[in-house]
Amino acid sequence: MPTTIKPKLGPKDLGNPKSVTVPDKMDDPAARKVLGRIVGIATGIKTGVGNNGQPYVGLKGSFEAQPADASLPRVRAGVCFLPPGIAEMVATKLAGENAPDSVQMAFDITAVKAANPIGYSYEVMPLIEVSETDPLEQLLALPQLGGAAQITDQSAQSAKPAKKA
Repeated sequence: MPTTIKPKLGPKDLGNPKSVTVPDKMDDPAARKVLGRIVGIATGIKTGVGNNGQPYVGLKGSFEAQPADASLPRVRAGVCFLPPGIAEMVATKLAGENAPDSVQMAFDITAVKAANPIGYSYEVMPLIEVSETDPLEQLLALPQLGGAAQITDQSAQSAKPAKKA
């Protein structure tokens, strides 16, 4: 399945969380569905007030939603909305005087049946610790770029003049 580019992504890009509320699952208190994974590098915070009047916290950076359902596309975006509480946890790492320029994150998202007006909630499992990352250092460490190897002029080796016979 190809990757789709969108301006923003969130748990609903992983699949339909309402599937845990269908009639045949209504009597199953353990109804749950693994929706997929959201990974990314957060570089900033986006806040605002939604149409319902509630404040929201989003993350700016580079993110990918990887659905568990292989028939759904992966989604990449520059803004990520996570369930309440989780987004704030990541955002606090980016706030403050000594905050890093970016943090990495990876979460598995599961829809769980709930006794609330929408019938479901999200369960989020961190796969790595939300921690500082330096994308430039990661790029420079790639073997193709020689890691920490000395840069040398290799033109002399490849451009040797032909010997005269």
